[in-house]
Amino acid sequence: MPFKITSGNQTLILSEEDLFTQVLGQALKEQEEKNKIDDVEKYVSFIETILMNLNPNKNNLDVTFRQIFTIYFLCGYYYKIFLSKNNVEIIKKET
Repeated sequence: MPFKITSGNQTLILSEEDLFTQVLGQALKEQEEKNKIDDVEKYVSFIETILMNLNPNKNNLDVTFRQIFTIYFLCGYYYKIFLSKNNVEIIKKET
């Protein structure tokens, strides 16, 4: 399923693989900027804690990498939808 991206008068069509190559490339680039990745690492920690609380009797090793990637992808996807569909203001604490 290709993705059609329109910006102004320009249209770009990307395959699924091309799109995720671009997304992962940008994620790796932003990972180099430590201040941006701090929030992501904190969110991953929250997700791990929530998963452990939802199923405390199950060992984390029982989950495959595919399941872990699916969980994190869907969390990111729905987080993005939440931000784009609501009038959300992220309040940063000054340290």
